[in-house]
Amino acid sequence: MRLRSYVVKGAPTADKKSLDELITLLQAAVAVANTERWAVGLNADPSPITLPKPLRTAAYEVTVVDAFQRLIRHWVERQERISIWERPFYTGVPGAPQRVDIALFKAASAGSLGEEWRLELGGYSTAKLKKEARRIVGLPAEASYPSVRNLILLWNELPNRLDETGFRTWTAARASDAAAASALAGTPYASVDLLITSGLDLFVTGHKRHRSLMAAVFEVQ
Repeated sequence: MRLRSYVVKGAPTADKKSLDELITLLQAAVAVANTERWAVGLNADPSPITLPKPLRTAAYEVTVVDAFQRLIRHWVERQERISIWERPFYTGVPGAPQRVDIALFKAASAGSLGEEWRLELGGYSTAKLKKEARRIVGLPAEASYPSVRNLILLWNELPNRLDETGFRTWTAARASDAAAASALAGTPYASVDLLITSGLDLFVTGHKRHRSLMAAVFEVQ
């Protein structure tokens, strides 16, 4: 089962429908990563070492981003965009360049400027949302792609069955988080807006067990 909320009431725009496809592909990527992790670990010998949780989380998120990058290929082509994974920003500051997970470029055409969508992905937390909002909005634009859109796509995996009540509660909490982030003083961004949320049942092997996946798209301006 899948549930979806466009957050703002009214008929969905073409942009919202496009983002709905994107968030569905994100959920598919998480589902693929989950299933592959289970299949690879089935009957495998135990690891001789245990990685710290932050490293395990980072490795898992890289796996999801990799799957997402592959799954969105036809979506990107239909949007007449070009995708770049781990898009770097060379600012002249010493050290490794800042990066975003995925950048989607669309060339200028009659009546429209060159456009870049910047996508940052990860597991949901309020700290993650605020951190990425601060970081992504301060990155410089390319001269040929001056129109920049900053999108943060985050997800939660929950140990319960997907239902309407739980999904509405999760969506309301993410809207409150976005409003709280927008209200923070001294931030480099003007607003953090929740655009769409989606809930999906996840693959699970345990008898009478359930898991669900919640995901949200935020825009930072």
